Amino acid sequence: MRLQKGEEEHARSKIPPPLIYLAGLIISYLLSFIYHVALLPRLLSLVLGVVLFICGFALSASGASAFRVNNTSLNTTIPVTKIVSSGPFRMSRNPMYLGLAIIYLGIAFLINDLLVLLFLVPVLVIMNWDIIPREEQYLEAKFGEEYLAYKHNVRRWF
Repeated sequence: MRLQKGEEEHARSKIPPPLIYLAGLIISYLLSFIYHVALLPRLLSLVLGVVLFICGFALSASGASAFRVNNTSLNTTIPVTKIVSSGPFRMSRNPMYLGLAIIYLGIAFLINDLLVLLFLVPVLVIMNWDIIPREEQYLEAKFGEEYLAYKHNVRRWF
């Protein structure tokens, strides 16, 4: 199935995906002032938070770098020029979203709050059942068998 003339040339995401993660963080952080439940002892939480944040940032950055090397846009409202299957895209179809989830985990541990951690669940539900399927539908329509083969060989998350 290829895009037909007049069809939108992007994934039709209503909200930029990074803002979904940010909204979850902001809402849960504000609520944590009312319902704070510590996750771990402070030092352990800080160390784990820093490690997760750095790992998530590195994964997201390497995904963004693969997009730049392949001359395609990170902006979900701009047409994709090709399927990127190099770098972290060899192991995950969504390494930047996975990286954002790991960054979110890192921040939850840095804040050391259970509610912030729990808010990652609805963020991932929105990503997994709304944002990513829209993107996959667009990519299937645009690239057909090429994307279906990639999708068959590479997992969505990891």
